[in-house]
Amino acid sequence: QNRIAEASRMLQKSGFRAFAWEAPHYMASDTDYRAIRKIFPVYYGRLIYFAGAEQGSANRRFFGQFFPYQIARDRYGYQLIPENMGNVVPDPLPGYRKVMPSDLIRHARKLAVVRDGVASFYYHPYLGTSRLQEVVAGVRQAGYEFVSPCSLGFECDGKGVEIPRRDAAVSGSAGRGSGGGALGVLSLLMAILVPLFGERKRYV
Repeated sequence: QNRIAEASRMLQKSGFRAFAWEAPHYMASDTDYRAIRKIFPVYYGRLIYFAGAEQGSANRRFFGQFFPYQIARDRYGYQLIPENMGNVVPDPLPGYRKVMPSDLIRHARKLAVVRDGVASFYYHPYLGTSRLQEVVAGVRQAGYEFVSPCSLGFECDGKGVEIPRRDAAVSGSAGRGSGGGALGVLSLLMAILVPLFGERKRYV
């Protein structure tokens, strides 16, 4: 938690004000997720949940969770912006399949079946712009519109982020998974979409 607070100060000093958090590769412990929420009440991405953690169980089984819509309060207490379309992976690691723009577009079409759904994906800039343009065109053709988190009701000015003073005692796990970066890092792009059906515009 101390490192997260210090990183937030560094961002502010550089003229950036982060409003949401995503654990690196979504990996954090139950304790870390709860400690991070004390600073960042909004989470943008997938989360991992642990079996029996609230009952103090030593069970370390966990699962990743996709949501088709925004969550007002999850198990850790976060307001959650889902990331549920995945990302383009043209050259996967051994044992993994390729994920191409057509796959993301297919995921978006499936997500459109729920009421008040939100579709979201991320994209690595080093892949160039052609595949990104393909995704953007495909999801728009599928009936989606790109929107800002602000239009979904989230405080995206960063005022909801509570950064502890340097001299304040901060509790929380310092173990694995507590490090990471706030939304806005330049290594990837995040995009939020909402479906438009006829004249029914959602969250616009």
